[in-house]
Amino acid sequence: MAQLLGDTRRNAHQFALIVVAIDCVALLAAWAVARPGGIGTMLLLAALVLSLNAIGGHYRVQMTASLVRELPGVVGRAVVAGSLVTTLRVVLDLPVQEGPLTAALVFAVLACLGRAGAYPLMRRPG
Repeated sequence: MAQLLGDTRRNAHQFALIVVAIDCVALLAAWAVARPGGIGTMLLLAALVLSLNAIGGHYRVQMTASLVRELPGVVGRAVVAGSLVTTLRVVLDLPVQEGPLTAALVFAVLACLGRAGAYPLMRRPG
């Protein structure tokens, strides 16, 4: 029983690391595609997206990972993060661009595609 419990915890930890890695790669690709106004803007966007996804439970252990169940949260949190970064640029009197919101949408698409490819592989036994 202890062996099974240890394997479950290890698998859960691996699952979380894989999903975070997918999100980080998606954020890097979104930055390369959208160029949302500099590295500071992208770092803020990345911090918001990763934080909101963590708060929303996207990196928690799940018995069955389901893209259909996660998709609205991933897209919604990405749009919120892009909107917050754009709003902050307005407040700080920086030039407003569509870059942060575009990067957030590119992230959402790539993160969902990454999860769609990874979830079936993570379900396979052994």
